[in-house]
Amino acid sequence: MLAYARAIGIPRLHADTFPNNPASARALAKAGFVTIGTADRDFPARGGIRRLFRHVYEIEGRRR
Repeated sequence: MLAYARAIGIPRLHADTFPNNPASARALAKAGFVTIGTADRDFPARGGIRRLFRHVYEIEGRRR
């Protein structure tokens, strides 16, 4: 997937996780994602506004 993203010029990947799901955040960190902050999003099925952790993986400059 990273090779494809690089080939089509995508500079970074973004992901969000719920704070009550630390396993997903750990999996992203193990894959090279860095937590960059939080964001509030509306999830009506989950009761409205929820805070998320935002993660980013910088593809530019990485060689894997």
